[in-house]
Amino acid sequence: MPDPEVLDNRALGRATLARQLLLRRHAMTATEAMEHLVGLQGQLANPPYLGLWSRLSTFAITDLTELLTSRKAVRGGLMRGTLHVVTARDFLRLRPVLQPVHDKAQRGFFRRDTEGMDLGELAAFCASVLDERYSTNVELRKALAAKWPERNATSLLHSVQYLLPTVYVPPGGTWGTSGSTPLATVDSWLGTPLPESDGPSEMILRYLAAFGPASVKDIQAWSGLTRLKQPV
Repeated sequence: MPDPEVLDNRALGRATLARQLLLRRHAMTATEAMEHLVGLQGQLANPPYLGLWSRLSTFAITDLTELLTSRKAVRGGLMRGTLHVVTARDFLRLRPVLQPVHDKAQRGFFRRDTEGMDLGELAAFCASVLDERYSTNVELRKALAAKWPERNATSLLHSVQYLLPTVYVPPGGTWGTSGSTPLATVDSWLGTPLPESDGPSEMILRYLAAFGPASVKDIQAWSGLTRLKQPV
């Protein structure tokens, strides 16, 4: 039996570019491309649009904006605890798997400022505020300061953004927008509660389809999850 072919660095690079849909433009919808790529980095509003335009043979700004405004796509915290634009169904699939990443980030950055607090109560309070009315970070910080005047309200706000699955409400986060954007809970925006996590296996397979070949360390760096094991 012949030895398996080992890809050199150039072949690996070309394989990754092909999986990332970057060797040529493709006849796919924005939804299909986002799900193949397992989302697009969305810390700023414009890059997801540019990412789709560079990959798709027919793409208009309105294609993604309409997905966001119709709640078929959302912008919220996912891989590595950073903002991504994904389809609504992918957010529901991915956020439960990635919640440990967000919990770890909250502890790493804000453990001291939330020492002794019931974090479940903190998340539930903000969920009740957001379910009553979509609120900007400024408005939510004011509510937190009034509820816990002895605490650092900014730290509480950032903690909640890790602990509570939320999404940004359009038109905030759409092409050309900036400034403070209202937040909504996933339950209220999508009308569907987050399911329980069924583990990272499906997410890892999808990552490999979009980024592979890749190592365990690569997957961990992309997702923010740790202690993933090399398959035997």
